[in-house]
Amino acid sequence: LIGYVDPLPRVLKEYPDSDNSLEARYARSVAYFGGGQMMKALAQIDSLLAEYPGDPYFNELKGDILFKNGKTKAAVPFYQAAVDAVPDSPMLLLSLGRRQRETNDPALIKAAIENLKRVVEIEPANPGAWKNLGIAYGLNKQDPEASLALAESAITSGDRARARAL
Repeated sequence: LIGYVDPLPRVLKEYPDSDNSLEARYARSVAYFGGGQMMKALAQIDSLLAEYPGDPYFNELKGDILFKNGKTKAAVPFYQAAVDAVPDSPMLLLSLGRRQRETNDPALIKAAIENLKRVVEIEPANPGAWKNLGIAYGLNKQDPEASLALAESAITSGDRARARAL
C-alpha cells in the first residue's frame, strides 16, 4: 500500500534498494511507476515475475507500466496472464478488454468484445464496462450492438436523456 500512497522518497526510505523482499520490490515498483521512472519500475516488477510468473497482480502491474510507456500491444499478454490466473475478476477482465480494444488490432478487438461481455455479465451495473463494450462494438462495425451498449452505459450512469438519444 505504501508504494501506492506515499511519495517515492518515503517509499525508498522504508524499502531501500538493499531490501530484496517481495514487499520491498513490489512497493518500489509501484512507487517508481507512479514517479514516472518506468525503467526502474520494470526492473523491480521483472524480478518479481521471474519468481512468481503466474501472479495476477504482478502481471497486471507490468501491463500497466508497458501501457503507460505507450506499448499497448506489448502490455496485452501481461493483462491476459492476469486474467488467466483469476478468470472471473471483473477488474482484470475490464483492464484486458480495454487494452485489447486500444490496440486497434481487429483480432484483439474481437477478443476485447468477449472479455467485456464477461464483465457486464458479472457486473451489469458497471457503466465503464458497458462504455468500453460499446466502443469495441463500434470499432468492429457492429453499430446496433454499439448503440445498445452505450445506452446501457448511460442508463447505469443515471443519464436517461443520453440513453434515449442513443
